[in-house]
Amino acid sequence: MGALSLTGVDYFTQATVATSAPLSGASLAVSDFISREPKRQPMRVRLPDHLDLAARRALMHAIQQLARLRQLDKGWDGAKAEPLTDDACDTAIRLLTALAMPAPPTAQLVPLEDGGLQLEWHVEGNDVELEIDAQGEVHAYIIAAAVTVLNREVPQALLPTTMPEIRRYITRMSRILNEQA
Repeated sequence: MGALSLTGVDYFTQATVATSAPLSGASLAVSDFISREPKRQPMRVRLPDHLDLAARRALMHAIQQLARLRQLDKGWDGAKAEPLTDDACDTAIRLLTALAMPAPPTAQLVPLEDGGLQLEWHVEGNDVELEIDAQGEVHAYIIAAAVTVLNREVPQALLPTTMPEIRRYITRMSRILNEQA
């Protein structure tokens, strides 16, 4: 079993993975934070056991980005933007974990002014964007070959039935990247 623990210590945040299987490079540290004091409770994330090393590393990288974004203060945009909410972070972790796969495209995490977060994947005209509002509700937007495939709110109750479709398009992006390699 693998577990990812992100904890604040002074101005550092550390990500440590404990796993029963060997995992090279499993202990990471991030020190490029805005604040000198931790502001939030540690995030604890269990990495799915079925993930290969590349998928674990990609997931850890995305969660480290999320940890950095959690440090943003009110007004981080120079105006009235809110810090990320715990609901948005919790939903983001659930989505990132559910979408983790071998050789994944890199997820981009973009904070939103309302305290929400947008998860984005872009590969050669294929786009998956999951906008998570401050309450943790999701709006999914998928474009494949310049055609809008999905553009709708996805209530929490419908996420399990929508995830296979989202995962299919991220897998398609992964295949494109593998063919280019």
